[in-house]
Parts: sequence; C-alpha cells; structure tokens
Amino acid sequence: ERIPTLTQAIKEGSDRIQRIVSDLKHFAGLEKTKDSQKEIVNLKNVVDSSLRLTSNFISKYTDHFLVENEMDFFILGYEQRLEQVIVNLLINAAQAITSKENKIKLRTYSENNQVKLEISDEGCGISEDNLKKIFDPFFTTKTENGGTGLGLSISYGIIQEMLGQIQVESKVGKGSVFTIALPEQKGIN
Repeated sequence: ERIPTLTQAIKEGSDRIQRIVSDLKHFAGLEKTKDSQKEIVNLKNVVDSSLRLTSNFISKYTDHFLVENEMDFFILGYEQRLEQVIVNLLINAAQAITSKENKIKLRTYSENNQVKLEISDEGCGISEDNLKKIFDPFFTTKTENGGTGLGLSISYGIIQEMLGQIQVESKVGKGSVFTIALPEQKGIN
C-alpha cells in the first residue's frame, strides 16, 4: 500500500532536483544562451527561477519572505543575466536583515509602460555616504564576509544594457528598496 505513495514522493523529489540542477546550469551559463542577442523574456519565469535558486538561502535569514509575482510581464533582454541580478539582490537583502522577524518582499508590477521589480528588506539600511558609491565597481561594505564589490556594479551594467534603470532608496536601521524598471513589451502572450 505504501509503495505507490513512496514512488510518487521519489518522482516529485527527482523532478525538483532536476529543476534545481537545470536552474543552476542556466544561472552559471552552462546551457546554451542567447547572450549576444536580446530576446523576449517573461519576468515571472525569471523571478520564479531565481526564487528556486535562493529560497533555501533566504529561509536561513527570515521567516517572512513575501512574493507578489503572479502576472506575466514581458521585456526585451537577457534571461540569464536578469536572473543573476535578481539572485544578487535577493542575497544582499537576506544578508542585510538582522532578525528572522524582519521581512523581505519581492514584487513585480507594470507602471507607465515599464515593468518593475522591487525587492525590499527590513534590514540595516545603507548610509547616505555609501548610497552614493553603491554601484561603483569594487565598493563593498562586506569585506569581512568576502564581498568583492562587483555584484551591484555588474547588476547596474546589466540593467542599463537592457535599457532599464536600477534605483535604491534606503534608511539606516529601517531597510532598503531596490527597484528595477525595464521597458515593457506589450501584446505578447
């Protein structure tokens, strides 16, 4: 009687592992990518893939991870590179919070012909001096934790290459909000 249940659980576990390995290969660039040419990308799918890669990591830092990513929004860009940006921002948000009670929220929405992805955290925040340098190459506040100062700089370049913008608002002791805005591609199903 238990064999069918166990078999189903093994199949589901195997499918989950296969998806994670595929996501990791894609993230690392081991699968064929069209990096030389922009393509129509569904932001919802990129976010979902990024979440599968980071959910375990994020759960170590917070018990309150909220996601609003139900709608299909299309942009012209690079799926793999956009995934790298989202993963970087989620990891930074997790590392910024000081208690498992602090929240991290990711939401996607459309506004003024732009697709927006917002990642907010209730973390330590960023000082005004550091906000001015946050996208500079090699600038980091995480030297003791092995930070290289390249994550946000590279992310900024990727979003610019996709004709978008990345902005940050932050208050020390309150948290940060990173917002990516990319031109929306309408009429795609």
